[in-house]
Amino acid sequence: MLFAGLDKKILFLPGGAGTGKSMLINTLKEMFEPGLVSCFAPTGMASSVLQCRTTFKGLSIPAMKKIDNALKPLRPEELAPLQQMLKMTKIVVLDEISMVGKDHLA
Repeated sequence: MLFAGLDKKILFLPGGAGTGKSMLINTLKEMFEPGLVSCFAPTGMASSVLQCRTTFKGLSIPAMKKIDNALKPLRPEELAPLQQMLKMTKIVVLDEISMVGKDHLA
């Protein structure tokens, strides 16, 4: 079953192993010019299947938080490439969303 939130341009694509989710995502990436689709996954294994970056690396999210539970602001040399990538991006794919903690989506 495919769920679409057209008012927010959100697509939720659930399904078990072998149902074609990765094939659909790879086809989507091939349909658009390079850079328009940014794909992220929470683990190295999941990111390798889709040939994308991990959520932490791709979005410059530190893998470990500080003891006070606060994230440090990105330095300009970290922020500029992220901003440039996101300016070009029209579609964001977050694979294995159930493995991404709510703190990282806030």
